[in-house]
Amino acid sequence: MQQNFLWMIQGFPDKKQEADFVKFHDEDTATLARVAIILSLLSWTIFAGLSFFLFPGAAVRVTLTILCILYPVFLVQIIATFVRRLYGNLQIFSFFANAVAGLVSVYVGHSTLQHPFLSVFALSLICIFAFLLLRLRFAIGSLSTLLFLIPYQILLLNSTAYSSQDKAISTFALWTAELFAVAGGYSLERMSRDLFLKTRIIEDQSRKLALEREKSDRLLFNMMPVPIAERLKEGEMTIADSHSAVTILFADIVGFTALAARISPVEVVRVLNGIFSTFDALVQACGAEKIKTIGDAYMAATGIPDKRVDHVQTIAGLALQMISAIRNLDKAGGSLDIRIGIHTGSVVAGVIGTQKFLYDIWGDTVNTASRMESHGIPGEIQVSEEVYVELKQDFDLLERGTIAIKGKGDLKTYILKGRKQKG
Repeated sequence: MQQNFLWMIQGFPDKKQEADFVKFHDEDTATLARVAIILSLLSWTIFAGLSFFLFPGAAVRVTLTILCILYPVFLVQIIATFVRRLYGNLQIFSFFANAVAGLVSVYVGHSTLQHPFLSVFALSLICIFAFLLLRLRFAIGSLSTLLFLIPYQILLLNSTAYSSQDKAISTFALWTAELFAVAGGYSLERMSRDLFLKTRIIEDQSRKLALEREKSDRLLFNMMPVPIAERLKEGEMTIADSHSAVTILFADIVGFTALAARISPVEVVRVLNGIFSTFDALVQACGAEKIKTIGDAYMAATGIPDKRVDHVQTIAGLALQMISAIRNLDKAGGSLDIRIGIHTGSVVAGVIGTQKFLYDIWGDTVNTASRMESHGIPGEIQVSEEVYVELKQDFDLLERGTIAIKGKGDLKTYILKGRKQKG
């Protein structure tokens, strides 16, 4: 970043960056400029009142000059500081207001009152005011103050009303004040430009950080249910919940192992990705939760992490859609089928691991649902008696028989055929 005298006059080489800085500078200094103009109005008003005691012969001219020239200009400047769409152009208003105030001071102090030290005092204050309170930028502020300092200097040198000593002292005092004001304005603008660049760096880093946080959140939300992900983000270390009413679905792609042995690895991944992506869309559409995939097996559940009264019906509808989807894929040229098992009951759910952590569920309900699938028939949906009780009013089910489940004895099972036709 250039930081020399020429740079302060020309601004940033990038015009867009310079325009952004000008707007930034106006936003940063608008309130200060508003307060400064109000103070200036107050000062001029007090001076108008004092002129009736100090300079009674010229008081009326002084007051009319202030009321007719300075008041309108200052009021426009104050209004401009409240209009945000003018930010980026406030320096024009400040430049004009400051130049007019200086020229009025020249007229009042030199031409009307003929008081050199009063003029020097007023003009010095206006120079300092321009840079330190109005916060005019270096180049604009310098031009604004020179517009009234040079005419005053010419008038002062050509005047016969003042002694050479008065002229010398006035000149020295005035240009010394201008020098200090310009130096202060230069330093303030340099600090403002540095602040602008640092602010932009921080904003850019914040945007990048927000994008990275969004990416990580999206990845986390893809790995597990949103409520669980939010709890992890909040710092919860151990997540383990008990759920009393959950329905589990296991689906296994029949014939995929044989197909994988005949095709290339790329085709294996493409086919499996196509099937599971279709299942993912179905799961999301019905409001279920995908738990995980194991090889060519797919596991989903309802009733977790949030409770729902229709958890069994939702999984049944999902299973029927998965059967329909795999058959459509089969017609597209594959030789695959699907076997699905469903059971309902209580489970424990939580997050395990510290690396590649996983939201998973455990319990006898999960084991039974897995047995429903592994003992099922390709192309069919096998459900337990508990599921049958919940579905018999709204779905067509066919009793199949019994299977042996370790720890539970024989378990009656049914085949889910489809939804009943209403009416």
